[in-house]
Amino acid sequence: MEGLDRESFVAMAGPSFLLAAVLAVSVAAPAFDRSADVVVDRAPVPSAWFRVGEVRIVRRGDTDVVQTILRTRYLARVAARIVEKDRSNWPPGSSGRTDSDRYVEALERAAADVLRAERQDVPSLLIEFARGPGVSAVVFAEPRVVRDADGLHVSDARTLAVLRPSEAYVERDMILIVSDSFDISESEASARLSLRVSPSRDRH
Repeated sequence: MEGLDRESFVAMAGPSFLLAAVLAVSVAAPAFDRSADVVVDRAPVPSAWFRVGEVRIVRRGDTDVVQTILRTRYLARVAARIVEKDRSNWPPGSSGRTDSDRYVEALERAAADVLRAERQDVPSLLIEFARGPGVSAVVFAEPRVVRDADGLHVSDARTLAVLRPSEAYVERDMILIVSDSFDISESEASARLSLRVSPSRDRH
């Protein structure tokens, strides 16, 4: 399947033990090791009054990560809304449209996998955009989520797919997600993420 790592696609379709192990190794590098994550900020989505998850800005060594943690019985509806936003951000003919197509395909497959398997009482999906030295990736995983007074915490996660989009696509989507979720300008979002790329426009 174009746009998905071969191991990732097979794992989503129903992995053997060996293929699952191969996929686990592919995301075991420091850029994907969540054990030492430092959460810089977090925001409930879509709001504190109707929380289906949260968006977090994370420092993972020298890698910037934007996490979207979803834990909701309305996962299919929420995933469709994310697809709608990404399509709007990358219209046909835009430089990142091919990456967006691959992202949308992987997101829909990951959400469908979580819903079909019914491994948890409340469906949960983790989406990570990671950007750092030599790293430009999007990871989809099914997390074990714990909720406390501070928000949501990921205790474990089963990787579903790993994409390797362009740096420009990953950086731009990270800025847009943070801008939208924290209700700040794209310039502010870029500064919080310490990304080199400059936002092309501001929405505030």
